[in-house]
Amino acid sequence: MEFKFYKLDEESEKLNLLKLIKKYGTVTRGQIVTLTGYSSAKIGLLIKEMEEQNLLEEIGDDESTGGRKAKLLQLRGNKGYFLGIELGGYEQKISIIDFSGKMLAYDKIPEISDHNELGMVIDTLVEFIHKFINLNSKYTSGILGIGLAVSGVVDNETGVCRYYRNKKSWEGIELKSILEKEFSMPCVIDDSSRMMAVAEKVYGSCHEIDNFILVSIGVGIGAGIYINGRLFRGSGGLAGEIGHMVIKENGPRCVCGNYGCLESLASGYAIERQLQEALKDNVYSSIKQGASTAKEVVDQAKLGDKLAYSIINNAAKHLGVGIANVINIFNPEVVILSGGISKAGELLTEPIEQVVKSSALEFSAKNCKIIISQLNEYAAALGVANVCIDKILETNLILKT
Repeated sequence: MEFKFYKLDEESEKLNLLKLIKKYGTVTRGQIVTLTGYSSAKIGLLIKEMEEQNLLEEIGDDESTGGRKAKLLQLRGNKGYFLGIELGGYEQKISIIDFSGKMLAYDKIPEISDHNELGMVIDTLVEFIHKFINLNSKYTSGILGIGLAVSGVVDNETGVCRYYRNKKSWEGIELKSILEKEFSMPCVIDDSSRMMAVAEKVYGSCHEIDNFILVSIGVGIGAGIYINGRLFRGSGGLAGEIGHMVIKENGPRCVCGNYGCLESLASGYAIERQLQEALKDNVYSSIKQGASTAKEVVDQAKLGDKLAYSIINNAAKHLGVGIANVINIFNPEVVILSGGISKAGELLTEPIEQVVKSSALEFSAKNCKIIISQLNEYAAALGVANVCIDKILETNLILKT
């Protein structure tokens, strides 16, 4: 993989070098020389200057291939801190990472998803961010930016929310402007599924993979798409809404208003709907009326409940159709499943693989692995905090602090 410095002014050289080291996590001076095409002397001078600016640090020795061990370099964590927040369908989470990408603290935001009034949601969110900042003051005095991942349709350029499940009042709300005004620092807004994909690229199973698709299966269904090592956003920044791919003509009505969308058949809310319908028809289950969360269905399916198993199996087959279509279009190396429903594990992957094998092009299906994400539930928050670091680098703010 190549990385070339195209701008030769000193400031751009340093920013490009920071981006390179962030991309690879840890690198040696020799690897930087190979990646950039610069001389050892030039790289040595740049690194010395950046160490003096508190931007880089040595963290140990690289694996020896004989001779003197090379020193590993990484971004210096205490150069700045970044908040990452996820407004998810089921839960809302907040984390803080340092400049090197290490997560330092995290928490869940209580009692926000049940609010119907947008003003109450924003007030609760802002209040909790302030509380979190105060509780983590040893880091938060150096916060340089805030990232917000939203389980809805958002314009990442303007920070405007275009759609949020069943809540018309969210349409057109300028989330970016609200947070920047409240906290007086840069803010980035993006889609939760795309931010999970970013976390997978930075921290997870796809760190060395350039072509992959993350499918998030929670209350809704979305995707983050990586093509040639870059997050694909589409012409309007909204790529990845595979939950609204119609896969069953005259199927159930989706929250988007259409019929037969993948989300209406295999998402968390679809699983809960199917459970309620079955219980009303007196289908036997260890799950009782009222205990109707998708998580409960997943848990009981793994314990052998026949109704729960049937619902998860049916959802997996629909997911298989959608994923087969995605594989045919993008030919990824990996499809990685994330989100709450992915906790079903093999109960999900086995039916998906069977459908993909029978529905996708043979070569594409054979060369694509379908796996479950091993990242924790803070993946979207981590991803958007990393995007915030990228934004700060682009604006050159990191060299001015």
